[in-house]
This record gives sequence, C-alpha cells and structure tokens, in this order.
Amino acid sequence: MCLANKHQTTVPSAAEKIALTCSKLGEQKIIFHKDGNSAHVHTKIMETFPALENGGGYDILRSSEGRTKTLMEIPIPSSGYSVAYLRSVLGQAKGYLRPIQKSINLEKVGGCQNKVDSIKVNCLNCQLAIPMNEIKQHQANCQKESLETDETIPSIDLTLAPGASTSNCTEKQMKLFLL
Repeated sequence: MCLANKHQTTVPSAAEKIALTCSKLGEQKIIFHKDGNSAHVHTKIMETFPALENGGGYDILRSSEGRTKTLMEIPIPSSGYSVAYLRSVLGQAKGYLRPIQKSINLEKVGGCQNKVDSIKVNCLNCQLAIPMNEIKQHQANCQKESLETDETIPSIDLTLAPGASTSNCTEKQMKLFLL
C-alpha cells in the first residue's frame, strides 16, 4: 500500500484505504526476484505505484508490534532497499510506502469517480442514464419532482354507504375488508 501523506505515521483508516484504492495506491502484491538488488526493488515499486514518482523518494514502513496502529519507519541502507534486506526487516508484515518530500494529491492521480466505463442507471425522475456512482448527487440536483412526492400512498375512503352496516360481517370478513 502506498500512503499519500508524507507525514502519515499510522495505518490508514477504512475511509483512507478506500480513497487510496480508488487512486491506485491501495494494497498491491509486488513480486520481486529473490536476489533483487535496490535498483530492482525501486523499479518494481515505481511500476506498481507510478504516482510515487512525484513524491521525491519514498520510505518503507511496517506496522509496529502488538495491536497498535502506529507505523514504524524502516531505515534505508546506504545501498538502498534490497530484497534480502526487506525480507529480514518485514518478515510477514505488510510494507507501507510513503512519499518523502511531497504528498501525493489523490485528486490528480484520479479516483473511482473517474472510471470511463461506469455502469449507468436511469434516473427515475428525468429518465437520463447516469453513472451509478453519480446517481445520488444527480438525484439531489434533479429538477424534476422527487421520488418522495411520487410515492405518496393514496388515501382510501372507508366510509360506509348509507344504510350499510358492518354488524352483519364476521370478524374474519372485517379483517379482510380492512387489509
């Protein structure tokens, strides 16, 4: 996972994870050659997270021991991050990438709302085909009558005709009549 904020020191919240995933910075599995050097590691990271190019370098962090949400920075060796080094310091833990000099602007990277092939649904008010991820906003701004006014339940006149009586109805018939 690539963090967007250069100052972040905690595991991302659920909302942050969604935003990162939409911006193609979410959890990814990077496969390195087992004897890969720092150039190999760097190339694979940049291929997986191209938005990190504008961050001015990156740190690799891991979760601290225990149930804490604090991230621990893994020191960069003078030769850079190699596969052997990362294996020794990460073990089975997840690695988090974080930009060093400049935070990544998620709006510029693009998010879930920018998908061109989004599923479209018809607005029940104006019948326009709207991407499903935009329908709530559209409906709030739609100039036609809202669905709430269209879905009012009609009133039923339950007054009896002159001379009619419910006294000769059985209880069961009365229940059916009211339902």
